[in-house]
Amino acid sequence: MIKDDCHYEIALSYAHKDEQIASLLGAELENVFADHFFKDTLHPEQLASAAVFAEKLEHIFSESSYAVILYSENYSAGKFTPVELKAILNKNKSSDSPRFFIINLDDTSTALQSIDGLTYIPLKTNEGNIEQQIREIVHKRIKRYMLKKSLEDRSFEYRMSIHTLFAGGNSPLWNPNCDWTTLTPQFLRPQSRLLKDGCTWDELWEYVRNDFDMVKNELKMLRDCRLSLCLNCHLSIAYKLGHLYGDLDMNTPRSLVLTSGKALVTDGFDFSNKHDSSASAPEFTITVSDTNCPESTEIACAISITARPVSGIRDCVSTSLTDAGIHYKKLFLIECNKSISSTDELELTANKLHQQLLDLRQKEGANTVHLFLRTPAALAFVLGGKSIFPGQVRLYEYDTGKDRYFPSLDRGES
Repeated sequence: MIKDDCHYEIALSYAHKDEQIASLLGAELENVFADHFFKDTLHPEQLASAAVFAEKLEHIFSESSYAVILYSENYSAGKFTPVELKAILNKNKSSDSPRFFIINLDDTSTALQSIDGLTYIPLKTNEGNIEQQIREIVHKRIKRYMLKKSLEDRSFEYRMSIHTLFAGGNSPLWNPNCDWTTLTPQFLRPQSRLLKDGCTWDELWEYVRNDFDMVKNELKMLRDCRLSLCLNCHLSIAYKLGHLYGDLDMNTPRSLVLTSGKALVTDGFDFSNKHDSSASAPEFTITVSDTNCPESTEIACAISITARPVSGIRDCVSTSLTDAGIHYKKLFLIECNKSISSTDELELTANKLHQQLLDLRQKEGANTVHLFLRTPAALAFVLGGKSIFPGQVRLYEYDTGKDRYFPSLDRGES
């Protein structure tokens, strides 16, 4: 009896003679599923004993939720193809929907095409743009199908993790406690909060938004299904997710639980019911810095809601704005050193911050607010959902290595 310590979401079956294409395919699958993607060269420890190599392979493919077959003439003649294929086909028989995908290289003849409902995808190596073809196959076909199936298999609660932060040893990891994890290592520098060269914040956001939009729209029609959302992500992303989800004080479904970072999904802020009638919003300290651009219609607001004081925020924000060439009328620092311990306190804090931003914008006649956040991700989410906020909001992200903020996303008109 083999004990497997890791359940894989998806496993890749291929011939080693097709390693070049398999590596490209594996890299894209690893971006989506991280440590819960199996490819033999990525997990050699799983196959360490040659004596039971075939048995281990069969076990891995039997236990994986899905499989991808890179089918070719090389694959059909592969030494371990019968072992992997047997496990994949047996698992497919025991499921009510297809559990594997065939990526067929150059129309290789295969009897597998006759399986009803199978996701069969051609890959034309003679047409060029192989990397682009593979990206579209993985993200638009395989990933979207699996995400849709995870929603169909939901129960009274759907758990989703948004994971975009990989700095400080925080590696991309699939969350096994969730129904779906959105990971974005293809956009971020290793061990950094910053984007890779050639990537944009809009591309990162669009990738996250597509997943969240599908989940939100599906669950919106099911009032009895709660969304538990783990926000291990940039605060700009959390803010935009809240804006996309909607204002919790309006008609937005309140069947929602929010957690931040690596917290368990059961330890979050539950918006389904009111919990703490004695809760109150904290008192803010507001400091103002004037600039030499009084005619500007732009203001900057830094919000720091943390358990412990954070020094130097105002100077850091001021320097960051200067470096970005931003001319603004005034810089406001809104801060409070307090932990937020209840859902009601979180909402009251978000409402008070929202009103404060509205008042400052109106008083200063600002068209644009440059917003710098140092808050729990859940607070950024709820604040982002506030529906009434005229004008533009430009968001910024903090980089600890350079002690600077950098422009990230725009909220846009609302």
